[in-house]
Amino acid sequence: MVATDWARQTPLYDPVSHLVYATHGDDVQSVIINGRVVMRDRQVLTLDEKQVLSDARAMAESVKKAVGP
Repeated sequence: MVATDWARQTPLYDPVSHLVYATHGDDVQSVIINGRVVMRDRQVLTLDEKQVLSDARAMAESVKKAVGP
């Protein structure tokens, strides 16, 4: 679901065009994939957010070390 009552979404002439060209990630409130709710009220239900962030930070350190100063 996308919040369509925000300024960025107004006026809404063509919903598909708006999704492609005007909608930003922070406009999305809920996501359903193949009937499975994966995000509700901006909370991801299928991933451990702390673990994902920790893994990303560890990978960033690995890249820094590989690339050098």
